[in-house]
Amino acid sequence: MKNKIQYIEERNIGAIREKALFSPKTRLVEVDGKKYGYYADFVEFLEFELSFPRKCGRTAGYINRCDDWMRDLSWEDYDEYVFIIYNYKWFLLHDCFGKGAFFTSFEEYTKFWEYGVENCVVDGKSKVFNLYLVVDEKYGY
Repeated sequence: MKNKIQYIEERNIGAIREKALFSPKTRLVEVDGKKYGYYADFVEFLEFELSFPRKCGRTAGYINRCDDWMRDLSWEDYDEYVFIIYNYKWFLLHDCFGKGAFFTSFEEYTKFWEYGVENCVVDGKSKVFNLYLVVDEKYGY
């Protein structure tokens, strides 16, 4: 297993998406980057999409609360998580701090679910956890 963050052209995402859709133990999360100009908005989307047990809020510490839930996910029964962000060049366009927090967090999640969970959680089990950032084929980002 090699969890990763990967830039990918839209023409190549179909096979990844289809495989995820037809695997009952895979959780596919698709995001339209144009809808999320700020990280707090994206965190609210994750709260809803992944049914976090409690909200992260929009006050100080919401990023840490989101990170905690993303490293937990015990209420879900999946062996694999696939996140696909379309319209990546628009994603978090108005939030430079948030974009940095996003990358820091997802880098941590990929490593945690591959290596850390077995050392940090009783009976913790590694999971496939991948993020695909769909880039514009014309410009490469």
